[in-house]
Amino acid sequence: MSLTVFLLCTFIGSLLMLRAGAITAAARPNLGHVMEERFRLLLPLDQASGDIRDQVERLQTSLHCCGLFGYKDWENSIPDSCLCKQDVEECQTVSYTNFLLNLFWQKKSVFTQPCFPIISSRVVRNANITLGVIFGLFVLTLFGMVLSSLLIYQMYNTSIRLNCQWMDQPPAYELLDDTPEKTPSASNPPHNFQL
Repeated sequence: MSLTVFLLCTFIGSLLMLRAGAITAAARPNLGHVMEERFRLLLPLDQASGDIRDQVERLQTSLHCCGLFGYKDWENSIPDSCLCKQDVEECQTVSYTNFLLNLFWQKKSVFTQPCFPIISSRVVRNANITLGVIFGLFVLTLFGMVLSSLLIYQMYNTSIRLNCQWMDQPPAYELLDDTPEKTPSASNPPHNFQL
């Protein structure tokens, strides 16, 4: 009975994993395009909400990149999280007008790498890992289904069956020694010791 329940559970689990894997595999090729469309809706970054700006600035600081698609995403207010040292190979010097003083051009060294390709590659890598885990577990559940099916088949279709009969009552008590019990006789009265 327990093997049948196990077989049923592995069958249901394999169907769920197959469904999740198929959905993930179908969505994976369009993942980059969908992300790009969503990120382009956030531009220009200097006019985005405060939460979006804070999140992008944290990404820029941790990933050493500038803007989602380049430093021009910030238009004329490039934040300090985009700045890098001039002697670093990943930097470029850009000129832009100061928002407060439109008459002067300022130069800043910013990261050349935009953030979107880094984010996109990490998301695609995580999707690939997820697909591998899902299909790996699917193969394991298939293996479990095959083994439990074989065990069930052998249990019910074997020529040698175990004769296990369960009784409601335990077997009758049997004496281990057939010698009769000795009772004190009149010839051998028990000794009474008195002090």
